[in-house]
Amino acid sequence: MRVKSQIYYDSPEEVFQQLSVIWPNLRLCYMNARSLINKRDEIEVFVKSLSDVGILLITETWFKPGDAQFMNIQGFTLYNSDRVGPIGGGVAVYVKDTINIKVNSAVSTYMFDILCLTGQGTDCKRDIILVYNSNSANLPLTLRELECVMSRANRNPTLIFGDFNVNLFGRGGLQGDLLDLMSSYGFQWLNTQHPTRESSTVSTCIDHIFSNSLTGECNLYTVRCDISDHNVF
Repeated sequence: MRVKSQIYYDSPEEVFQQLSVIWPNLRLCYMNARSLINKRDEIEVFVKSLSDVGILLITETWFKPGDAQFMNIQGFTLYNSDRVGPIGGGVAVYVKDTINIKVNSAVSTYMFDILCLTGQGTDCKRDIILVYNSNSANLPLTLRELECVMSRANRNPTLIFGDFNVNLFGRGGLQGDLLDLMSSYGFQWLNTQHPTRESSTVSTCIDHIFSNSLTGECNLYTVRCDISDHNVF
């Protein structure tokens, strides 16, 4: 897949006026929210600004069982997998009601969360996998479970989004383990030029997007957002 990167937009409106499709007739947005519970109004404003985006994927919702019922947004269906144990973690996906999609699997522990959805595209079924790994020490267990999910995806065209808490701008054993797993299933790392966090001295990339679709073109944008200290893709 050929990736065209545009970096450093300060509002979603700047981006979504220019977006080309990632998949046919489907545009997606990913963010790490670092808690949705205290950002209900901000998320609704943000989602409604995404007029051309059909799916919003979110890591670190910090939802506990029952919280999601207070986070519904008109025109969207919310799918979520909530953290087991201490505060933190959790993943969620807002999907426009016009999109045909279903949950295939959801796994949440105190270390990681993985949510897999399948949608019907114009030409075939397509999978979306959303991952949150709480810290780098847990990565081996997260990758083991992720591989089980990937092996069940039936080789549909698939996008994997997530906060893996592994900086792929660096090099080491954990980075190699993640990239080796993706490569072994035919996945390409897309946001190679898109940092998660930036300062005057360092840029890190712990949120990643992978695709196993080797044809077509993906326009990828980074948006600075007040909702979180992570950039939005």
